[in-house]
Amino acid sequence: MSLYQRKDKDGNLISPYWYCEFNDGGKVVRKSTEVKIRNRTEKAFEKSQSAARQAEALIKQQYFKEKEEAAEHAGVKPDITFQEFSEKFIDWVQVKHKKKPNTVRY
Repeated sequence: MSLYQRKDKDGNLISPYWYCEFNDGGKVVRKSTEVKIRNRTEKAFEKSQSAARQAEALIKQQYFKEKEEAAEHAGVKPDITFQEFSEKFIDWVQVKHKKKPNTVRY
């Protein structure tokens, strides 16, 4: 896990927030911790950094939880009720067999 500050080429802060970076099987994931960097005193800086580390752990946990849930639900179609299926089927029959009224009625 890596915590960093976004800076430009001259070393000036681009964002007032701490960012985290971690690897996911070779893919680099970067996210904002949404914790502001406090530079007024050394103690304030350390507190903001500590809060950012806690947020980083939560972000990483949530990221992998969502990835796991997505893998579990991949390819799974949502269940529909028999009533919903019946309505869709009747609509389909009316379009598909428009020229065959007996089939539609059946």
